[in-house]
Amino acid sequence: MALPFTNKYTHTLQGKISPEVYPQVLEYISAFIEKKSVEDIIIEGNTLNFKIGFSDWKWKNMSTIQKGTFELIREDGEVKITYEIFMNRLFISTSIIALFFGIISLNVWVGLGGFLWIFGINLAITIVQHHRIFDKLTSEINDFIYQNNFTDTK
Repeated sequence: MALPFTNKYTHTLQGKISPEVYPQVLEYISAFIEKKSVEDIIIEGNTLNFKIGFSDWKWKNMSTIQKGTFELIREDGEVKITYEIFMNRLFISTSIIALFFGIISLNVWVGLGGFLWIFGINLAITIVQHHRIFDKLTSEINDFIYQNNFTDTK
């Protein structure tokens, strides 16, 4: 985790798939995350990038991030999928709230305590929620691979 602003998850897919199948897997991921109020989905090669608009702040799982990346990587004969989320929005919004608390109370410690509390709790919730989303998605991708006989015997 590079600073508190990004987090990266990695899983190895159970089915060994060839790079020719990557677009179909990325389309599956695209369909999965479209249900989560994601916009601007771009698939390039073995990577899928997406952004979250400000209008989607009401949706609890994706509101604290502003973008994410899925990548399929072939390594040592296995295919790994990585999911990276960028949480600058969470840091900025909690900083503004903490600054407001500090100004209202005329006490720097109230602002700092408010930031640590609000940011810390939301950071922990975001990390756990996205780990669960990624685990569920990886499980569904493995099922998708086996159901469509995409496994590569090489």
